[in-house]
Amino acid sequence: MLFETLARSSRLWSLTDESHEVLEGPYHPRLRGWASNALGVADFDPTTAERLRAEFERRAQPGTLRRAKQDRRDSGRRRRLHYALVRFAAAVRRRRAGPVRLLEKTPKNSLRIPFLRALFPDARFVFLRRDGRATISSLIEGWQAGERYESYRLPEPLAIAGHEGQGWCFLLPPGWRRLAHAPLEEVCAAQWLSSTEAVLTALAALRAERRVYELAYEELVARPREALAPLLEFLGIPFEPAILAGRERLRLVNVVSAPETEKWRRRNGPAIERILPRIAAAQQALGY
Repeated sequence: MLFETLARSSRLWSLTDESHEVLEGPYHPRLRGWASNALGVADFDPTTAERLRAEFERRAQPGTLRRAKQDRRDSGRRRRLHYALVRFAAAVRRRRAGPVRLLEKTPKNSLRIPFLRALFPDARFVFLRRDGRATISSLIEGWQAGERYESYRLPEPLAIAGHEGQGWCFLLPPGWRRLAHAPLEEVCAAQWLSSTEAVLTALAALRAERRVYELAYEELVARPREALAPLLEFLGIPFEPAILAGRERLRLVNVVSAPETEKWRRRNGPAIERILPRIAAAQQALGY
């Protein structure tokens, strides 16, 4: 949701989708013994890094084009004509462009922060934190949505209670093999916990270098414009009203069920209660 909002800025460029195909070209888990999605400084090499940066640049599109593409769905001949004109201008701009500011996002990147710091030495990071109970509940819903969020067909059989006989969804955490026969809520808790702990480990250095902006999901949803203004200032780009939907709302993205306050209690309350002791320390560190 935050990515789709920022990607509409005329000052930012982004890919049309998450960067799995780019980063997982040379770093797909199957090339690394199916260990995990984690990448560290030891995985960095200049030749591969140059290819990755070139591929990101080749695939990136300006926010003006992304905005026009989304707005085209509002229908109408005028909208379609506007999109065609913006697309032409974007093609011209790409040929003339020097360095661009790339907006990159995938939850898997929480396991790759040391690698990304080496790949993009001038990068700034945005940490969007959210109540682990709500996040894990959303992960459970995603797993239960069939193949919609499937990331991998792993080489070893899975017997995850509540998701039998299907592939792996979302990020692949270190030690995932220990979860191959676990209840679904334990799998989702481990995914959230591994990514959260990786971010918390990296935060001290990022804070010291003033390279990270931290934002609460709940604050963003409740007051979008007020929450976005200081973030955009941190990124060095101006606020543009067009990045928000009508009436200054945020766009819903990848919604399995309608959003509601504390939905996790109704949808997956008993399952979340079972994993609360495991996530308590991380929850406290995030302020929940």
